[in-house]
Formats: sequence, C-alpha cells, structure tokens
Amino acid sequence: MLLDENKNNEQKYAIPAVFHDIGIWTDHTIDYLDPSIEQMKIYPSESRNQNMVKEITLIIYWRHKINKYQGKFAAIVENFRMADWIDVSKGLFSFGLDRKVIKENRKIFPNKGFH
Repeated sequence: MLLDENKNNEQKYAIPAVFHDIGIWTDHTIDYLDPSIEQMKIYPSESRNQNMVKEITLIIYWRHKINKYQGKFAAIVENFRMADWIDVSKGLFSFGLDRKVIKENRKIFPNKGFH
C-alpha cells in the first residue's frame, strides 16, 4: 500500500522486509537492530547489491523511530518506517491509509502469533 512506484526501489524494500527482525533469531536477543543489520550486510555482498547497503541499513535502523527520518534516502526510509509502524501497531497507526484495507491485508498476511 505504501510502496513507491519506482521499480528500482523494490529490492530496497524487499531486503529489509526479510532482514529487519532476523537478529531476534540469529542472535537470540530482543536487542536485534545491530544483529539484523549485520545479517543484511552479508546478503548484499554475496548478491552484488553493495550499493544499497547504506539505504537498507538506514531503513532497518529507523523503522521503529517515532520521529520522521529526514536525512539522505528519506522517502524510502520513511515509507518503510510507516509500513512497519502499521504492522507493529496492528493498524492502530495508519498514516492516513484506509483502516479497512489494512484490516483486509492483515487477513491475507496473518502474523501467526509473531506479535
């Protein structure tokens, strides 16, 4: 619902979507930001996407921040931050998106007890 229309950014959202919480399991910790970022850094070096590491690092790091990110790559970082807040709040925060659509998406993609 929030993805921008630039097809070149699809991987910039897909990669942090996979890695943003992975440190919970790889390092068995709830202090998982740095471990998640470190796991993500392994992937781009193996798939030749090294140029995206800075952007994806910012996405992972800033996703739970309350305040807007206003630095370099702000549009992409903010887009993911809002999406993650919608997810983690189970739609309580909607950033102007239709709550009915958010609810329908939650049915399509259930969290299976993750929260």
